[in-house]
Amino acid sequence: MVHLFAAPARMIVALLALCWLIPPPIATATEAGSLELEEPGPLPQAVLLTMDGEETGLDAHRGEIVVVNFWATWCAPCKQEMPSLARLQAEFDKDAFRVIAIAVDRAGPEKIERFMAEAQASALTVYRDPKMATMKDFGLRGLPTTLLVDREGRIIARHAGFAEWDAPDIMDTIRKLLDETS
Repeated sequence: MVHLFAAPARMIVALLALCWLIPPPIATATEAGSLELEEPGPLPQAVLLTMDGEETGLDAHRGEIVVVNFWATWCAPCKQEMPSLARLQAEFDKDAFRVIAIAVDRAGPEKIERFMAEAQASALTVYRDPKMATMKDFGLRGLPTTLLVDREGRIIARHAGFAEWDAPDIMDTIRKLLDETS
């Protein structure tokens, strides 16, 4: 007796098993409700552009706790998480804590400003990196990617993928960092 469907059925079972073994490429909102601190690492030198086209760098924010978010106007998860980054910034004093959104696509300032307005995140500090040089220097591979930088300018946490940045665990982590260093 010949089983015509045996090979396709085995293939489907193998594919389902493979899908179960491979982790998802992007963290979901429930998985992304906390940040695990890591051993402090150096923050690469970065030459960024302000929205006015002036050169600046992340070292200008030494002395602040900084969340650095790499994103692009064409990135759907980036747009999805921007409102939570804006809510996170609104929760803390900009003299001690800052969310910096680095646009790594070639979109001009007008398109970036429109994106930020639509994402309800116009209050964030926005820099541009149209050549993606900073992303390469930091060894980042996907968007969105977010770094947490301490007052000494060291990377102390990183997260690849979407997150709800105003989740209670993340807010508590930032409060503790601000309390430790004030």
